[in-house]
Amino acid sequence: MGKSSSPVRASLASGLLALMLLLAACSGSDSASETTDAAGSDDDATSAEPAGDTADLEDVEWDMAAFLAEDTGQGRAYARWMEEIQERSGGAVTINPFWSGELLGPQDIKTGLQDGRVQLGNLSYAYTPTEFPLTQMVEIPFLGENLGAQVTAMNTLYAENEEFRAEWEDQGIKVLSFVPIAPSLTGAQEQVDSIDWFEGRNVRAAGFYVKALEAVGANPAAIPVGETYEAMQRGTVDAYGGMILDVIPSTGLHEVGPHIHDARLGHYAITTWGMALDTYESLSEDMRALVDEVSAEFPQWVVETTTAAEDEACTIILEEGGSVSIFPEEETQRWRDAIGEGPRQAWEDLATEAGATDPAGMYDQFVGYYEDAASGEFAGYESGISRCAEVQDS
Repeated sequence: MGKSSSPVRASLASGLLALMLLLAACSGSDSASETTDAAGSDDDATSAEPAGDTADLEDVEWDMAAFLAEDTGQGRAYARWMEEIQERSGGAVTINPFWSGELLGPQDIKTGLQDGRVQLGNLSYAYTPTEFPLTQMVEIPFLGENLGAQVTAMNTLYAENEEFRAEWEDQGIKVLSFVPIAPSLTGAQEQVDSIDWFEGRNVRAAGFYVKALEAVGANPAAIPVGETYEAMQRGTVDAYGGMILDVIPSTGLHEVGPHIHDARLGHYAITTWGMALDTYESLSEDMRALVDEVSAEFPQWVVETTTAAEDEACTIILEEGGSVSIFPEEETQRWRDAIGEGPRQAWEDLATEAGATDPAGMYDQFVGYYEDAASGEFAGYESGISRCAEVQDS
């Protein structure tokens, strides 16, 4: 089957290929219904009143740079944030969005915020990982697969931990919200349900997944996302890894590796919705309160929009003959045992070198926030691959 060029996939790919570039950047530093109930829904959501009288809000105009397309899961959440700000401000806020790297490439958005070329942006620490050693804690595997818990934990850590917050604000960036990244998945031409399958196999990989593969005897191959389809076609690699569910059909990879599995390694990265700190601090008290108010609602929106994008991807994969599967718990445990505590220790060493006073305590704080959110506000969340498996089996 040739690679699809349908308008839907082409549109998704324009932004999602940029998102997947962050995986390659990471590799350079070793470094349904219940969901809707947990995260809320667009139909049920109500816009809160602005924090102050809109007549008191100053007129501002902001430029926004995104490396993603507006019709991606994350892009839809950014668009809603901007719509809500403009509406709740009574028109005092004007935002000019530039999507899909039109104004700044993914590697340039950070500096664009710092030097004032833009006031808002979606950015990834992975393009400059050495500048965000503490944030790299998200690459420690086996934490979980709850998107709402991940974003809530990171946002809470930013609010409560001065050292972690300083990593961003000392570089002139105000984090409006972190943005969760779904679990890393792998696809092959056959179904996989054991780590034994990986022995001696060549697998496209990036980020922490490289070391995870090495731990089970596989040969990780650092192949760019855009070249992975051909590598699978030619047999250069036996599987592609380090992908997220809604990226797989947008890049056509389900055509050359239709059987997708989740080894339950968990989250592997995070991105950021940010504002230039100078811009934020220049706002009136009422305008800052409005920005904070809307940003506090963002985590629910991004879970909703990502959920929708994942479910659309699931439909494509299953309708075109693919399958999804999740490793049995005993196989995941075997992989966990093979990896050991190396990733956490490596991060703690990195954080110590960066000047963190208590890296172990910081990570435990993060995990505590994650577990609280996973058992609280987002207790009903179910991962995209789990939802897809239920659809497949129904």
